Amino acid sequence: MPIVRFPSTLTCVPDHVRTGTLVGMLVRALRFTTRIDEFYDEVQELLAHFRKRGYGDRLCRAAFAKFVLRHVQPLRRKQVKEELVRRLLTIPIPTLGQQQPLVNPQNRVSRTRLILRRP
Repeated sequence: MPIVRFPSTLTCVPDHVRTGTLVGMLVRALRFTTRIDEFYDEVQELLAHFRKRGYGDRLCRAAFAKFVLRHVQPLRRKQVKEELVRRLLTIPIPTLGQQQPLVNPQNRVSRTRLILRRP
């Protein structure tokens, strides 16, 4: 599945939005695949992409917990979560210089100064 754009960890986007983005992509992968091994392969690609964007273990594990609790049958929750975490740990975390760059990191706006206005 093609991945368009997702918030980097260097932006002012709150963690719950990043977690929700990852959960949404996991649900999308689950719906588009028919076999569990295909799902895990798709998750491996997703995790590699999100790791490049700076998503760490804590954020990914929180997304896995939400995904498993809401979208996986109770009998399979533990097994699926363990497999997701195992695949997460096989992907290296890039250093700060290897993350995908922002469009213009000098123009970042702090959360306190962000004001949305409609024309």
